[in-house]
Amino acid sequence: MSDLYSQQYVIEYLRTQSLFVSNCSPQGSQGKPLRILLVDSWYDNYVGVVALVRVFDGTLSKGQQIVSAHTGRKYEVSGVGVMHPSQFSVERLVAGQVGYVICGMKKSSEAHIGDTFYLHGKEVEPLPGFEELKSMVGDCSCLAYIGVRGCISLGQRCIQ
Repeated sequence: MSDLYSQQYVIEYLRTQSLFVSNCSPQGSQGKPLRILLVDSWYDNYVGVVALVRVFDGTLSKGQQIVSAHTGRKYEVSGVGVMHPSQFSVERLVAGQVGYVICGMKKSSEAHIGDTFYLHGKEVEPLPGFEELKSMVGDCSCLAYIGVRGCISLGQRCIQ
C-alpha cells in the first residue's frame, strides 16, 4: 500500500512542478507531405548506408522514392524499421516516430546529418538548422615552418 501512495505522491509532485506533461506525443501529421530528418547513419556491409531518421510529417514505407533536400539525389526505400534494441523491421514509419531507413545509399558521404528528405514529386520546405559540415583539418601553413613531424605532433594532418 505504501508503494502505491508514494507513486501517487511522486506523480502529483511532478504535476505541481510542471515537469509532468500529460500529452507527450510528438507533433506532426500523417496527412501532410513526408518530411524526415536524418539524425545519424552507419555503414552496413550487406545493405549499404543505414540512416537513422525522425519522421516529422507523413508516413514512410518500403517502395517509396525519397529525395534529399540538400543534394537532390533520389533513393528508393528498400526497408524501414525501428531500433528495439536492435533493428526491427516494420511496415511503415509515421509522423513522430524515430526509426531507420535503408534506401540504397552506397557511401556514408551521401548521408548528410541534418538533411531533410521528402517524397519524390512532393517537394517540401526543408527543416531548419541544416548546415554543410566544415572540415576541421588545419591548413598546411605550418609545414613550411616546422616540417611534417612537427605538424603531426601538433595533431594537424599535413599532406604534401
